Amino acid sequence: MSVFCTNLLTQLPSIIAVAAIILGYWAWKRELLGSKRIDLLENVLANFYRARDAIVDIRNPAIFKSEGKFTVSSSDSPQNKDTYMWSVFQERFARHNPLFMEIQSQKYHFMVLFGADKEKIFSDLMGIINELIIANDTLHDPEYGMNRFPDRKTDEEKQILRDSHQTLFSPINPQKEDPIKQRVNAIISEVEIIVKSQIDKYAK
Repeated sequence: MSVFCTNLLTQLPSIIAVAAIILGYWAWKRELLGSKRIDLLENVLANFYRARDAIVDIRNPAIFKSEGKFTVSSSDSPQNKDTYMWSVFQERFARHNPLFMEIQSQKYHFMVLFGADKEKIFSDLMGIINELIIANDTLHDPEYGMNRFPDRKTDEEKQILRDSHQTLFSPINPQKEDPIKQRVNAIISEVEIIVKSQIDKYAK
């Protein structure tokens, strides 16, 4: 047997050990990265579920006595009622804003790991939040809300007010069609599909 073969056989256990360490490291790294990805997927899905509940809370047509505490007047005039309602919804937005900010911060990490096209689910959700804010301002803003102007409104202005009311308030009758609820549920379904497909891939 040649000297080369003898040396190779002598060093073979060390070579195998080193190879096993390298393979083990890469397997551990893949598992760790997969675990981190799964954690992000689960957290994002959970936050979208929380956002759905937050939107339900914001749009609740029932107003509670503890709400509207920043209203400066208790007068029953139409103007002050609008100010009160604007304050109520501003408080609700503020209550859930940390969640919305967290979802926004997750968007870029999610896009890096799972594709830039995944930005759509985040943009669609934030678009609905912005529509609620605009609807509240349109109806109740103390300075610029359309209800601040008592003059007879055009048909277009009346339609804007009806659309804003439908956006901001959930229907009292649960059987009535609710476009905002339908859009939120569609976004949640899309997130569920993305998350499930990715978890299935990394769990293998």
